[in-house]
Formats: sequence, C-alpha cells, structure tokens
Amino acid sequence: MSTPTAAIDLQTQLVAASRERVVSRLSQREQLTHGLTAAAFSVCAIALALSTSPVGKEPWLLLAVFVGAIALASRIELEVGSGFAVPVELVLIPMLFALPAGQVPAVVAVGRSPQALCGDQEGHGDQPVEDGS
Repeated sequence: MSTPTAAIDLQTQLVAASRERVVSRLSQREQLTHGLTAAAFSVCAIALALSTSPVGKEPWLLLAVFVGAIALASRIELEVGSGFAVPVELVLIPMLFALPAGQVPAVVAVGRSPQALCGDQEGHGDQPVEDGS
C-alpha cells in the first residue's frame, strides 16, 4: 500500500469516526451546559437589543432577510478535521455593517433558534459525502 493510499484510508476512517460521534446523543451534563449557555446568550442579546437606541424607522425587511440568511447558513455544514464548521460568518459580517450593533446578537439568536428547537443536531453526518470518484 502506497503512502497516499494509506493517508486516504486514514482520513476516511477519521471521518467515519467523527460521523459516529456526531450522531450520538449529548450527555446530561452537555445538555445542561448547552441550555445554560443558550439562556445566558438570550438574556444578553435581549438586553443589548433593548438598550440600542432607535435610529428611526427600523429596517424590518432587512431584519427578516438576515434572520432567514442566518437560518439558511446554519443548515450548511462543512466537514473540517474531526468536526464541522457552519459558515454563518458569511452573513454575520455584512450584518455588522447593516444593522445597529445591539441588534445583531438577537438576530443571530432568532435565526439559529429553529434549528436548536427542532433538534436537528442529530442529523449531522448521517448522509454520506459523494467523493466523485
């Protein structure tokens, strides 16, 4: 077996092991940690949104577009190493320029909440990736 083939086999095994870990349920301690972190983030996001002084007419359509874009971007998962990455930064950076800074955390929370509430986390890695060969 040549070195490149061995490296590809090792990578395939690592990806398979990662997908098995992702499908497993979180322990109670991990669920508690995720819940407390989400609650703390929500409290801070609401406080920031309420403390932001209104500049005038709110761009409601822009808010709705960013919420939808965050929700869509959070559904995309890119396998990186032994885990995955979610490309929400592609939406977050323009959002920082277009919206008042105090509203950004609340918009991100609203955009990410459907995925968290529906329990979509168990779907990570259950579909095989086509390698095109």
